[in-house]
Amino acid sequence: MKITVGCIFLLVSSAVFAQVTQIWGCRGTDSNGFNWVGGAWEKAGLVAEDFVIALDEVEVDVSTLEFRNSDKFNFGCYQFEEYWRCIGHVEGLFFVLNTSTGEAGLSKMHGALGLTRVRDPVSVSIAQCAKL
Repeated sequence: MKITVGCIFLLVSSAVFAQVTQIWGCRGTDSNGFNWVGGAWEKAGLVAEDFVIALDEVEVDVSTLEFRNSDKFNFGCYQFEEYWRCIGHVEGLFFVLNTSTGEAGLSKMHGALGLTRVRDPVSVSIAQCAKL
């Protein structure tokens, strides 16, 4: 009896945990931003990047976004109706997704903070996403 109950618990918990994360594949469609050059910001035409985002429906603080170049960022996300809104654990990283249309936006604003002598580019990207 204990074995049967244990097996049922494992099957049910696996099914529950398999459903708590939404995986979205996103193709970057446009991107623009600024690079810090010689102590001033210069406009930069940036290449839109593709990425995958795992949105956790249970744990608000464990969503991750990964680019093709293996850069990975952790987010705190919440869902309101068909919209996901995420704030990165790295200062100045924001992500939004409309689950009805798949339209998404990603901004990397860390470089604008000037926390170090070397500044990261500041960018805004638009993507089209599909649930995987």
